[in-house]
Amino acid sequence: MKKSLALLSSFIILLTACSEDIITSDNAANNAIPVKTETVEKSTFKESIELVGKTTPSEQVPVISSTPSQVKEVHVKEGDNVKKGDLLFSLEDQQLRQQLAQARSAVSTLERSRNQLNSAIEQQQATQSRVNNVIDETIDQLEEIQLPEQADSDEITATISETLEQLKGVTSSGSSLTASTLPLINGQLEQAKGAVRQAESALEATKITSPIDGTVEQVNAKAGAPALPSTPLAVVSSKQDLKAVFSANKFHVKELTEDMAVQMSFEDVSKPIKGTIESISSEPNPETNTYTVSVMLQENQENIQSDSVATALIDTKIKQNKLTVPNQAILYDQNKPYVFVVKNERAIKRVIELEASGKRTSHVSDGLTEGDVVVTEGKYQLINRSKISIKK
Repeated sequence: MKKSLALLSSFIILLTACSEDIITSDNAANNAIPVKTETVEKSTFKESIELVGKTTPSEQVPVISSTPSQVKEVHVKEGDNVKKGDLLFSLEDQQLRQQLAQARSAVSTLERSRNQLNSAIEQQQATQSRVNNVIDETIDQLEEIQLPEQADSDEITATISETLEQLKGVTSSGSSLTASTLPLINGQLEQAKGAVRQAESALEATKITSPIDGTVEQVNAKAGAPALPSTPLAVVSSKQDLKAVFSANKFHVKELTEDMAVQMSFEDVSKPIKGTIESISSEPNPETNTYTVSVMLQENQENIQSDSVATALIDTKIKQNKLTVPNQAILYDQNKPYVFVVKNERAIKRVIELEASGKRTSHVSDGLTEGDVVVTEGKYQLINRSKISIKK
């Protein structure tokens, strides 16, 4: 009797539990889940590849000192925009200024000496000319004098004339000696002027300017640091010719070609920027095993800085009039895609086959027909035949 009562009690408990399960399941089935939907339609399907990269300048120029020196002052910081010829660094120049002053002083001294010598030569030449005129007049007058017949007039005249000619030679030798000094002074003057030019050039080299228009990417020196020709003080990157560089795997690179259209987006730019693929590396990077895809940016991209993160969307295939489904509607069960199709206010699970996937839609080859309505939001709360209400 007790055993029968125990069995009866167990049966009642089991029956009660089953009734509760049935009631709970019915409530869940009848409780409409709010969802959003879209309609499956035929459209132009674009098979796309998305790549991530960054911008780099097409030209980067190191700024170096032509001679060993010491940095006196730094006039820029990283990120500054500069024009060609803008002052970036000043190097120590006190010793060079002293050398330039000494060289200029030597030039002035030699120029004064040359001027004085020229004046002396001109005076000597004027005196020599007057002496020569007097001697010539004396010789002419001597030839006109009538000497007594007993004297050897010809011999006397010749002796006097010879003496006078020797006097002309003695007078001119002083002038020649002075004139011979002039080339020596002129040679020394040219050397001094050369020293001035060298000192001026060395002094000018202490002003380190930007070699191009661009942006200061690196500043490697500070005041008091050595400036050596082997070590760049800074790096200036061209801002006019930025390019975006992306990494593509071996599967993606097979779908890409040069001159292919690219749509790029940047964090600091509100609108997408269009471009074309300029080059694709023929060999992968040995460290990353990826290929480099370069896209030249159009000019006047003021808001884009070097080293900015870029996302590229490249349409590799364009197919017309293909059945497409929003990617938001697709779920996976053991790597098999499926969607929830709306039928009589119920979500019906339907397995589909995908031909290809794009950024926003996928091309469906089987499982759906044009006009089917699929759930895009709220799908994760659904099971097969869940009751739904469509949000507007």
